[in-house]
Amino acid sequence: MQYGILTLVDTLANGTMNAEEKYAQVIEEAVFAEQLGFDTFWIGEHHFSNYICPNPVPLLCAIASRTKRIRLGTGVALAAHHDPVHMAEDYAMLDVISGGRVDLVLGRGIYLQGYRGFNQPYDEARPRMEEAVDIIRGAWTQRPFQYDGRFRHVEPIDLQPRPVQQPHPPIWIGGGRGPDSVNYAADQGLHLAMPSVLQPAASFKGLAETYRARLVQNGRDPRDFELSAGQHTYIAETTEQAEAEFEPYYMGYMRTIAAEVDPAIYEGTELEEIGRRVHASATRIRYPDIARAVAKCGAPEPIAASIRDLRDSLGLTHYWSYFDLGGMPTPMLFRSMELFAKKVIPLVR
Repeated sequence: MQYGILTLVDTLANGTMNAEEKYAQVIEEAVFAEQLGFDTFWIGEHHFSNYICPNPVPLLCAIASRTKRIRLGTGVALAAHHDPVHMAEDYAMLDVISGGRVDLVLGRGIYLQGYRGFNQPYDEARPRMEEAVDIIRGAWTQRPFQYDGRFRHVEPIDLQPRPVQQPHPPIWIGGGRGPDSVNYAADQGLHLAMPSVLQPAASFKGLAETYRARLVQNGRDPRDFELSAGQHTYIAETTEQAEAEFEPYYMGYMRTIAAEVDPAIYEGTELEEIGRRVHASATRIRYPDIARAVAKCGAPEPIAASIRDLRDSLGLTHYWSYFDLGGMPTPMLFRSMELFAKKVIPLVR
């Protein structure tokens, strides 16, 4: 199993870190992750919110210039908001700059701010994402490439630059709220990243089994495909210390989620129930109950045992941790990352 780090590049309203400081922290976090031996570093995309990465490409390019080995990916790239031909160009360019280290995870997301801001109905999110997969994969592999779709017509083009990885960089689908995205990933022969930060990752067992079964139905070997999950993470020498230190950052982060997921803007969409549930959970949570149930917060030994159980239950090939939430200062962040790398990963392995 590989180990990665995810960041959603959140800045809180409490003023602990401005945008310039947060971007600098994320770049240093990725550099340190490579030094510690982590396999991957993932950056999420959001719009018009306290998550301040509307485009992962510039930030990943900055990280690529400072690293040599660690793979760089999205978590997720919101395909519906972009011209897919531009996405194919941008991520091909990133693949070249990084020396062939890119993984592209595409998804719809659950935050509606972007869809409202770009004047896009959410019910178009899935077909736009699926069309983007066709266009990006086609533009990366066919010369010339042309396409006539519902949202995008492409006259014959020869994409430049070509990605380093052949036939193309790995493409993942970020999904797992239900079987639709899982089945789509399996049908298309794409890897699957499950969105497990706001509920216990073990609850995705049924969907992980559905994904592997669907791969087999399609004549594919599940061993050829990646399956990832992960959680908010904080490690200290003792569980008591970890829970005490993590509380202000985790709870501040959860309050931010409650403010971001306003149930009023979710009414009448397919996300209405999800918006209501996430908002209610984020406003009613009790600490440390929520940290114990959903996050990986504690001493190395029990956290390693928990990740081992999760790996075996879900059949994971990749586990990522979200360390830098809630305006956590860099020394505290790096200490947690180092304990995870040096004391948790060896116990899991």
